Amino acid sequence: MSPFPLRLRKLWSLARFLYVQRIKGFDPPERPVLDAASADWLAERLKRTKLYLEFGSGGSTLLANRLGVASVTVESDRFYAAAVRKVLPSPEKARILTPPMGITGEWGMPVFGKERKGPRYVFAPFDGLKGGFPDLIFVDG
Repeated sequence: MSPFPLRLRKLWSLARFLYVQRIKGFDPPERPVLDAASADWLAERLKRTKLYLEFGSGGSTLLANRLGVASVTVESDRFYAAAVRKVLPSPEKARILTPPMGITGEWGMPVFGKERKGPRYVFAPFDGLKGGFPDLIFVDG
């Protein structure tokens, strides 16, 4: 058992994360963080997709972009979204939306007002979907 109260441990964990998020930066994964069978399934579906919508960015965003698939991604962490944008081979094929979520912690979870901000994330892509409705929707996490 830790000698520090839970509240202090959570605060320390958030401080460490904010350092990575805002100072050190992120290195998005090259490939989707999935087991091999699921990653293969996703790659096969993407090859037949004209417009891809995903909630959560990273390796799946890069895979779709490498395959030349037009995509719309909703990412709650604007710092992580910027890191993903930097490594896209064809950024013109991807729109990464970052709805206003305030301060986010690990995995893009809002630190304050989670209940109020959830709908912003869920509904973010549907007002501005250009090119029709997506062939494939992937919810990460």
